[in-house]
Amino acid sequence: MEVSEEPVGSSDRPGAASLHRDALVMDAASFFCRGYDDDLAASGVDVINVMVPWPADDFDQALQRVEAYYRLVRDEPRLRLMHVAADIPAAKHDGVVGLVMGAQNAHLIGDRLGRLEVLQRLGFRYLQLTYNHRNLIGDGCAEPSDAGLSRFGRDVVAAMNEAGIVVDVTHAGHRTALEALALTKKPALISHANPRGLYDNPRNHHDDVIRALADTGGVIGCSLPSPFNWSGEDRLPTLDDFARAIEYVIDLVGEDHVAFGSDVVVTTGAYPPELSGSLRSDLYLVSGAFYGRFGVEKRVRKVQGIEDYRDLPRITEVLARRGHGEDRIRKVLGDNLLRVYTEAWVG
Repeated sequence: MEVSEEPVGSSDRPGAASLHRDALVMDAASFFCRGYDDDLAASGVDVINVMVPWPADDFDQALQRVEAYYRLVRDEPRLRLMHVAADIPAAKHDGVVGLVMGAQNAHLIGDRLGRLEVLQRLGFRYLQLTYNHRNLIGDGCAEPSDAGLSRFGRDVVAAMNEAGIVVDVTHAGHRTALEALALTKKPALISHANPRGLYDNPRNHHDDVIRALADTGGVIGCSLPSPFNWSGEDRLPTLDDFARAIEYVIDLVGEDHVAFGSDVVVTTGAYPPELSGSLRSDLYLVSGAFYGRFGVEKRVRKVQGIEDYRDLPRITEVLARRGHGEDRIRKVLGDNLLRVYTEAWVG
């Protein structure tokens, strides 16, 4: 692929570190922030898309988890909820970390469109239509039928546009994603997935979906889990493999339509064991070939070079080392996602 003419300094020079500190850094997908700690400070992340409810939560359970985040922000002045797009550069300026609330599954609204307005007023600004399995809206990526959006799902997309909640098709099935992207009138999001044309995993998305996403003005957050960066070799994926996913998207649809969605827990050790256990079958359902070969220990779950949230500056390092210029890296780190939110959110 073509790279910019003026690459930033690589990891053994000060350029990449300085850029990471100066740039607006927005993580399109993370979870389980339990406070401001040394790892979060070291990450250099200014704004985090936090997946607040658990995938199987109903509405009442989701509200309890939202309540917990309100308490967290009340008690921690270095964290702040984001409500309008102008809050994002303000958080960067003020030296606090912004939290954008969202969810990995619209299952929590049941069959009641009015709950979308409630969620928006509570602070939700993005929402995945499905998790891996079918819900009332459409099929997830693990469904063999690939039946697409339901009639209710079509209404949900329109209602999300009206409410200013960004449509996220990350875990959606192929047809569900394409139909949602054809319907949305505002920029959409794939918060954490990679191109399936490069890494053939059911959780990744085919080229036609990425093109349809770009046609909405949206962005795909390339993601760090090893299975989504693995093409079958007898070795663990590395940060360079992750960088190749970003470059694939740039070659396909241009540098204005790619971001990063780490899919890394913010607070080390905060992933609840009961959730990990309940999702273990899904882990093997979409990535069984990878985990069957390498196991499920923490050291293999993310690309080599990323272990905890504090390691995220290495994204900037690897892009700089591979010859990408400052303007492009700034787009990947946060400017592209900020543009989507500026266009899609309402007051």
